[in-house]
Amino acid sequence: MAHDRHLFIKVDVNMPDHPKIEALSDRAFRELIRLWTWCWKHDTDGEITPARWRKVPPKVRNELINSKVTDESSGVLLMHDYLDWQQSSEERRQASGGRAKGGSLGMHNRWHKARGVIKEGCPYCEESTPSEINNSDKSSYNPGNNSAITEREKEEELKDLSSQPPVSSAPARNGSGISGPYSTRAYRLVDRTLGRDITSATRTLLAIEVATLLPEVDEPTLTAALERWNQRSGIGPKLLPGLVDDIRKEARGATTRASPAPAVNATDAFAQQFLAGGHTPPPLRALPGGAS
Repeated sequence: MAHDRHLFIKVDVNMPDHPKIEALSDRAFRELIRLWTWCWKHDTDGEITPARWRKVPPKVRNELINSKVTDESSGVLLMHDYLDWQQSSEERRQASGGRAKGGSLGMHNRWHKARGVIKEGCPYCEESTPSEINNSDKSSYNPGNNSAITEREKEEELKDLSSQPPVSSAPARNGSGISGPYSTRAYRLVDRTLGRDITSATRTLLAIEVATLLPEVDEPTLTAALERWNQRSGIGPKLLPGLVDDIRKEARGATTRASPAPAVNATDAFAQQFLAGGHTPPPLRALPGGAS
């Protein structure tokens, strides 16, 4: 079976000499590499599922946690600083889409443009005008030079060309990891606002919330919400949208106001004016059968 040449991870050449890596046992070091490659292979953006974590022997788990090569926050287990070194799933998806687009264009030029053919369903043929097709350089196509290519091969290439799926730009969430067109901006915004004084697990969870909010909330508001979140203790990343709403309400002037004074009826108003004019109220008379 052929191996995908793009399935590899990046490891700093100085990594084995880092004090917390150097302290690992051989078994724990081997498991660390396996977990990194597992995250890459399954597009988890550094998240380790409970099922995968259970496959690690308890002693090795403790070693990895104590050495802080894994982070745990709100029940999510992440490889420490994974996305600082590896591409996110969204970045890989975009790169893969670019390669697929390049291959599709090459087949279009070879089988359609060079022959002056307009094929229904080909996105590049639909973009071309008849004059562009007719004025293309047809000399590059010579049936005599393509005798080794069978009709079946040509049909397969044309089928692949017309069935290329479009590259999705819609936001997506991969388990508790983060992916989508806003993932990179979200991570950078969290890092720029909060720095590295929080764990990578919390940073990722905050980035998930930021990426979800970015399509409808401007960056200054998100920055203010992150700063407010950082100033409070005992709250989790899930409360970030609520802080955004508070900031928006304050910007609209929807702050808490004092209750208006109760309305004064006509009789009370007359009494107040009477007393304010220096008048003395008449003495109370004794009521029949009552106190004076």
